[in-house]
Amino acid sequence: MAKSLISTALLHHLKGGECQTLEMLDADTALSLSRKQIIEAAGFLTMKGYLERVERGCYQLTQSGRQAADDGLVIPLGGSSRVQKHKRTPRRNSLRQRAWNAMKISGAFTLSDIVLVAAQASDKQPESNLQRYLRSLIQAGYL
Repeated sequence: MAKSLISTALLHHLKGGECQTLEMLDADTALSLSRKQIIEAAGFLTMKGYLERVERGCYQLTQSGRQAADDGLVIPLGGSSRVQKHKRTPRRNSLRQRAWNAMKISGAFTLSDIVLVAAQASDKQPESNLQRYLRSLIQAGYL
């Protein structure tokens, strides 16, 4: 059974309004859901604001949950319930980023080595810039 159908079934089952324990829900043959399905659906409905946990293992609908059940709401598949993963921002092509990459690869290095590998013609005063960068990395405990 799809997660949205399980959540919808639990929402409508709790329509009466009284607090029901997991044992009561698990034993109810009309619901016909496993304990794991009930727990997952309860978590989902709680996250959506339709369900609240009155005490440990005892659930009841919130005001918006009762309204949704009265309106005959069917929980939609997918959509906004999924967690949005953020895209990683690309690394900047800066002198310090290129120097950091070179340091990770080389292991042991000198300032001159890193300047030769990481500096480009467009970089202004790469040696003094990297000197300050290395000093701050040493103070922070990275080097």
